[in-house]
Amino acid sequence: MLCYHTPEKNIMLLPLKVIYSLFFGVYFLIALAFSAAYGRVFSLFSKDPKEFMFNVARFWSRRLALPLIARVKVNGLNNIPGKTPVIFVSNHQSNFDIPLIIGYLPGSFRFIVKQEYFKTPIIGPYTRWSGHLSIDRKVGTEAMKTLKMAAELVESGKSIIIFPEGTRSSDGKLGRFKRGGFALAFETGIPIVPLAISGTYKIMKRGSFLLWPGKVTLNVGKPIHIKAGKPNKEIYRSTTEFVRQKIEEMMVKEEV
Repeated sequence: MLCYHTPEKNIMLLPLKVIYSLFFGVYFLIALAFSAAYGRVFSLFSKDPKEFMFNVARFWSRRLALPLIARVKVNGLNNIPGKTPVIFVSNHQSNFDIPLIIGYLPGSFRFIVKQEYFKTPIIGPYTRWSGHLSIDRKVGTEAMKTLKMAAELVESGKSIIIFPEGTRSSDGKLGRFKRGGFALAFETGIPIVPLAISGTYKIMKRGSFLLWPGKVTLNVGKPIHIKAGKPNKEIYRSTTEFVRQKIEEMMVKEEV
């Protein structure tokens, strides 16, 4: 049975936290490497190798990784349109946000993540083989290429997931949103579905390698319809702030 205490409240739990972190870290890497190798080999015999890898990642996330570290509660899945691709806009609290979304969000979708993510051992190749997209915000032409590829994925029926904060939260609170991530919504006119993650930052805080099990909530909001076109700065600002407000309202207050 998992223990859902907060270690910071009792210094006596620190040794347990170190031991647990070592145990889970080794298990996490072994399970990740095994599933990546399995998926890579057998995807070669699949009609859609990237989708096969994506489904292997979903199994790894929900059945192998998260059960030992999180007690997950998901609300609002009925808000996701059935056959229409959407842009999921999510807050970003921890490295465990991506396994959480992959494991518990239905349908086929791809992330747009920072270029640095693709340079991580094992995780980087796994991410690339699954068809997720990297973005280099420092190079405008590269960012535009990524958005064009994302638009092509949307046209093929796949949804896109973005983290408009650009980085993980250090305290669980919602940070400022960058407007660039919303360019795809205005380009395609497809709905935005807000996602609110609560609790993952307590499992693994930014800048720390220590882990501890915890309760995690993923709330899915109702679609926000965007009119395709070339918006001015005010429309960009108001849309970004509206989506941010919706996510903040859905976050579990006691977790942040």
